Amino acid sequence: IDGNLTGGSLGFHFGINYPTKTISDCVNGSKLHVDQTIYLHSNGVKLILSPVHLDPKLDPSCLEHIVNSSRDEYDYILIDGAPGIGREALSCLQVADEILLVSTPDIPCVTNNMKTYGMGRKLGKKVIGIVLNQVGRTPSVLTTSDIEQISDGMKIIKSIPKSGHIPKSIALQEPEVTAKPNTTLSIQFKK
Repeated sequence: IDGNLTGGSLGFHFGINYPTKTISDCVNGSKLHVDQTIYLHSNGVKLILSPVHLDPKLDPSCLEHIVNSSRDEYDYILIDGAPGIGREALSCLQVADEILLVSTPDIPCVTNNMKTYGMGRKLGKKVIGIVLNQVGRTPSVLTTSDIEQISDGMKIIKSIPKSGHIPKSIALQEPEVTAKPNTTLSIQFKK
C-alpha cells in the first residue's frame, strides 16, 4: 500500500505511471471496494496506489479502512509510509502491527527514523529494526556501529548495497529485483 498519500510514487517503480484506480476511489463515499483498486504486477506483487495528483479530500485516516478491508486476505501487508511523523506517517504507524524502518546511512535520514521509532514505541507498536538502504563505501556516511549507537541500539536487520542499476530500473519501471535478479542488491533484498 502506498501510504504516502500526497507524495506517492510507488506505482512508478512498477510501471504504473497514472493509475486509473487509487486509494481515492475506495474512500469518501466511492462505490469501489478496496479489492477493485488492486493492481497485480507481473512479479506477483499486489499494489494499492496513492493518486498521482493531489486529492484534497483524501484524509490519511482512510488507511485504516484500506488495511482493515484487506487484513483477512493476506499474510502480510506492507505500507510504504510517508517520511517523518506528520499526519500521513502517523496514520501508517497507527494502523501497523509492526514497524520496519528503512534508512539510508546518513544523519538526516537516521535521525528522522529515530523520530518515527519513538512515535511507534509511544503508540505501543513493535519496531522490528532498521534496513539500511543504499549502503556504499562513501566515507561521509555513518557506519553500522554509528547508526546502532545513534539509534539506541536498535538492530540493523539488513544492509542493502547501493546500486548503479536503480536509476535504470526506475526508467524501465521495473524493480531491480525482477529486472536484474542476480545483482548484489537483488540477492540481499530477497534475503
